[in-house]
Amino acid sequence: MEGSAAIIHLVGIIREHRATGVTFDRLHTQATANMLGVAREAGVKRYIQMSAVGTRSGAVSRYHRTKWQAEEVVRASALDWTIIRPSLIFGPGDEFVSVLARMIRRLPAVPVLGDGQYQLQPIAVDQIAEGFARALRLPSRWARPTRQAGRSPIASTSSSTWSARPLGTARVRKVHVPLGLIKVMTRAFGWLPFFPVTMDQITMLEEGNVTDPTRFYADFNMTPEPLALGLRRMFPNA
Repeated sequence: MEGSAAIIHLVGIIREHRATGVTFDRLHTQATANMLGVAREAGVKRYIQMSAVGTRSGAVSRYHRTKWQAEEVVRASALDWTIIRPSLIFGPGDEFVSVLARMIRRLPAVPVLGDGQYQLQPIAVDQIAEGFARALRLPSRWARPTRQAGRSPIASTSSSTWSARPLGTARVRKVHVPLGLIKVMTRAFGWLPFFPVTMDQITMLEEGNVTDPTRFYADFNMTPEPLALGLRRMFPNA
């Protein structure tokens, strides 16, 4: 970090692998403290932290609680800091739309957890990157974290339909899996690395992942992008 003018800290995980020491506490909170220490040693004054929509004191999920603890460490520092809380990010190689696209192409039906009415507000990785780049060019003037999200919420059951459109698929078959059954299976097998979901992820899904990003777009002089435009850019040759 020596000679750097700023640090952008993006490290985060969506699930833990305790057997290898990959935990929320280590990768969210301790890694942030480590990076702030490096900034002090290297004389870096500008620091931008990626957090997440839903992060707050007393959050139900461990993901959000440790993200909050990381924010607290940043706020306690003497650096010129900015905290940005993105909503669900999509783009090439992600673990959301890319996974849905593979299922739409390969499976006769896409599984939907419960009634599928959990609210999401996806945002393209391009807009996230632009926001962080602009944060470097703007003075730090926010007394609290700023929230970055897509233009409008959608129900999670609609996400496969939206993802199918740029793929040229006219109709997506969906199979609703009872959420109670998924919770029972997750409690029993969620610790296995190959099991697709964790209880923490189910908790966050039930909470929803939406916010009002108006302040962010005004401060950063950006326009929220329609979901359809970001998806077309993600699948230009579909």
